[in-house]
Amino acid sequence: MKVLFIGASADRYGAPRVLSHVILAMRDEGHIVKCVLHERGPVEEQLRAAGIDVTVVPTIKLQRSELNVRGTFSRLGNLFKSLKSHMHMLRQEEPDVVFVNTIVIPLWTIVARLAGYRVVCHTHELIGDSKLLRRVMYFGLLFSNTTIAVSDACRDEILSVYPNLRSRVTVVLNPSFDIRDTLPVDEGHDNDIVILGRISPRKGQHVLLEALRTGELGPLHLNIHLCGDAFPSPAAQEYADNLFEEFRAIETAEVHIHGYVDNSAAYRLGGIVIVPSVEPDPCPLVVAEALRAGRTLIASNCGGVAQLAAGAALLIPPGDPYALSRSIHRVISDASLRSWLRQRTEQRGKMLDTETYFKTMESAICDYGSSK
Repeated sequence: MKVLFIGASADRYGAPRVLSHVILAMRDEGHIVKCVLHERGPVEEQLRAAGIDVTVVPTIKLQRSELNVRGTFSRLGNLFKSLKSHMHMLRQEEPDVVFVNTIVIPLWTIVARLAGYRVVCHTHELIGDSKLLRRVMYFGLLFSNTTIAVSDACRDEILSVYPNLRSRVTVVLNPSFDIRDTLPVDEGHDNDIVILGRISPRKGQHVLLEALRTGELGPLHLNIHLCGDAFPSPAAQEYADNLFEEFRAIETAEVHIHGYVDNSAAYRLGGIVIVPSVEPDPCPLVVAEALRAGRTLIASNCGGVAQLAAGAALLIPPGDPYALSRSIHRVISDASLRSWLRQRTEQRGKMLDTETYFKTMESAICDYGSSK
């Protein structure tokens, strides 16, 4: 089967990273695959290095911050050019399936379906906000034959505005792609804390900073490892720089700022992983990976986190530094709790295996067993 994969971003985090793994797995199963990306970036380079045919074709990308009159007219100006390039690519490739990796590039979904192709959309988003905004952002799913949502939270939000899509939405939880087995912690760093992922206000690294200032940690002196970088924009870099400066000024912790670190190396840095997301996180890869690595996990109870962790993590209210500091104190002070949590994480992590995931994804993409 020939599958044309469409991605909005070539970043090394989140949805683009999932896309790259799915493409390689489909290729390894004998399918003909080609990838079209909206922009250049690390994932493009990784796929090319793995022998995947990658083409960059800009499209109209929906961003909440730009959904206004000015942004709308700007997109309309690019509409004809995008339509032409999309139709050319579809006629050139003649795929059996068009796999669109996110809801933010709906033009691909709409054009491919109207041109008579089977379309699968993989949605990794939780929009929140007003019902009108959710209708706009999820509109493209009306043209998708199958929608794969990464958690029940994602599916439920889609159905809150388009309930008629119920029979076309299936949930497939993200597995741990890069961490395939329990990882040892570097000697002497069992109680070190690791935060892994994009540095941004949404991911909530500042909540840990606030937790360190609450006084709830008592005499504990923490070793903290920040692994990740900011979006390549001045505003994002300014947030990261200010955050790092404030972390360095903390006297109750030794904060190590590593930048981007390979996942396997990052999880070896400490035995406690914190995921302090402030906004609903649909199905964070770092949670699945921390579970598979056998780490003690503290995470914000938002989006699809509880479903993914399935009782194998300490869950805290999003944005609550006091709850976070108390949870850190508990897992460091109570060795039996830490041991119990790690047993749970190892058990849950084994359930999030890639073999089952890829088989499920292949079935959904190729529509195996369909009566159509």
